[in-house]
Amino acid sequence: MRNEKGHQDGSPKNTKQYDSPSIIECTGRFLQAMRSAGIEFPPAEIIADGQRHIFSPSGKKGDVAGRYIFHSDGIPSGYFEDFRQGIKQNWSAGKSNQQAMSPAERQELRLRVSKQKRETQQALEKQWSDAAIEALRLWKAAKPASTSHPYLVKKQIGAHLARESDSELIIPLYDTGGALHSVQKIGPNGFKMMLKGGRKKGHFCLLNAKLAALDSAKELYVCEGFATGASIAELYIGVPVVVAIDSGNLYPVTAAIRKRWPYLCITIFSDDDRKAESEGKKNVGVESAKAVANQLVNVFVEVPNFPESAPLELSDFNDLINWRAIQSGGEA
Repeated sequence: MRNEKGHQDGSPKNTKQYDSPSIIECTGRFLQAMRSAGIEFPPAEIIADGQRHIFSPSGKKGDVAGRYIFHSDGIPSGYFEDFRQGIKQNWSAGKSNQQAMSPAERQELRLRVSKQKRETQQALEKQWSDAAIEALRLWKAAKPASTSHPYLVKKQIGAHLARESDSELIIPLYDTGGALHSVQKIGPNGFKMMLKGGRKKGHFCLLNAKLAALDSAKELYVCEGFATGASIAELYIGVPVVVAIDSGNLYPVTAAIRKRWPYLCITIFSDDDRKAESEGKKNVGVESAKAVANQLVNVFVEVPNFPESAPLELSDFNDLINWRAIQSGGEA
């Protein structure tokens, strides 16, 4: 009788031991990688569902500059970024972990993650649907914005299609088919907030034209914020101007427009984060716009041409237009 590897005496065979890190361990390492990259306040919890999640990298309420995605299927991996600081990094637990898991364990993990993804997607779609209903209610209840609204006065722009409710400007966000998905609220002091639960990705505000006019338009301008879009629309009367809200939405919006109107010549009027660049940080405005142009055909970038004497805090075309007005003796 042999009582070694063969276990011919009928005793149980040794079970192979797998020492791959658990998902809890991997998410812990993922959080540590965030801290090491310079994100002072990573999320309190990592959701391993393969979906994009937003968090506050500064720890301040309302800060939405942080993003992360974490996949637990197969080799745990993901990416995170803080677009304000210009931090963006991929992360992986390493290929060795996949070999350390048994086929049964990997299959069980795939099934569990797949189920979690379906449930998360269903919850997201319900959230987006509810938010779209609320956005439509807010939009219908709001009145046309007054040109004396403090934010419009400060930015020296007209109201355009903006509406007003309880002293807040309401900016609508549509898809390329004309469906309203969400709104952005802008307070008198310039504080901006997206509708809770609303879907921003790929949705935009259109100035200077109705959506149907894009079928026959030859060119279109894209920018980040509403004030910038309004300034461009007033400078180039008759040219459709699309407001994407922020740099992170430039690609989804431009790609959606390019797909729906493939022959439009698109120019992105980028922000120029000069102050960040002077501090050795990433110029998110310019780099985000150029990244979009590099990925899509017939898309160009226009960067605001600030003189050296312009304060570094000025960063977009609204700032540039108003600063030039002051320098020339006009009203700002």
